Amino acid sequence: MDKIYKLSINFLILLISILVGFIIAEVIFRTTLNIRYQFKERLPGMRIYPYPGLAYDMEPCNLCTPKINSLGLRGEEINEKKPADSIRITIIGDSATFGVGVTRDEDTIPGRLYKLIEKNPPIAGKRFEVINAGIPGYDIQEIFLHYKYKIGRLNSDIVIYNFFPNDFLNSKFTVEKIDGRPTLIRFVDAKMPGLQVLSLFPESINLFLNKNSMLYRYSLFYISQLMKPVKVEESTYMDKYQQANVKYLYMLIDEIKKDDARLIISSEIYSFCANCKEPLDRSRCPEDKGCIAAYNVVRFVENEAVRLGIPYINLSNTVSEMNPKDVMVDDFAHYTGNANIIMAERLYEFLVDFIKNGNLK
Repeated sequence: MDKIYKLSINFLILLISILVGFIIAEVIFRTTLNIRYQFKERLPGMRIYPYPGLAYDMEPCNLCTPKINSLGLRGEEINEKKPADSIRITIIGDSATFGVGVTRDEDTIPGRLYKLIEKNPPIAGKRFEVINAGIPGYDIQEIFLHYKYKIGRLNSDIVIYNFFPNDFLNSKFTVEKIDGRPTLIRFVDAKMPGLQVLSLFPESINLFLNKNSMLYRYSLFYISQLMKPVKVEESTYMDKYQQANVKYLYMLIDEIKKDDARLIISSEIYSFCANCKEPLDRSRCPEDKGCIAAYNVVRFVENEAVRLGIPYINLSNTVSEMNPKDVMVDDFAHYTGNANIIMAERLYEFLVDFIKNGNLK
């Protein structure tokens, strides 16, 4: 009995020591880490830590512009359960897919695609849905996790991953409550804090630690970079973090295949790099803005899609002859509604051929 008692006391002391040590490490980490904010943007439409590994998603808001539905996605309400008589197309991605800077849903790529399909459906008499599942600020890790935890439940027939060159970058975004309101923060001197794929504890504990411990979030982020490294042959234009994040592209592809959905990969380049096209002309593709590197990343994704037998389309080629000033809605590389409409029309043509060639299961 005394032996069991002593073991219990020693075990309790060990647990308390670990807890105290963790708290001390957390305090040291918070006080010594040099973090400067590049910008802080008020985003009352953001919901903090909704799923393991995601710092945020969109908070439903029926009265907002744009409207965010009950699933936290841009657009009108949709049933999570797909109607039996419909073909559901879901477009996943980041702010380029969401349509940052574009007020009307029909001026986003998913919104315009739906209008085109509604007017002239690829299969006569068939009902089609197009869901905008783009979330501003998401990188490939978060796009994968968002699909895994939420979008995969929508039972889509076709999933279009609209790739953007910065998807392989660590997004360096997190959301904190400042003055009681969710605030999107971009970190400059630190890599993205946020639980990625690695889970050491049950979900409830994971969420608690991810929400309350900066040390936990940063530690798991760096550990996640060591998981399943992918060798990228054309690596001169991709840093080690970009190369490490390529693995999430393959994980996303596998997850979509498990859901028995057909995958299409589309891509856009930064709007201020819209004139980039083969062969790369440095006068039209400014290197100081990272356009050539961005184009090469897009080309890498295209090559991988071809290698894996995934249908692929580069949407930015449709606006390559336009003046970048006419396609830029802001300085963050987002496209105007007119440019989105042109790209959606190209995607519609591609999708019609895809469906009419019998690629739907």
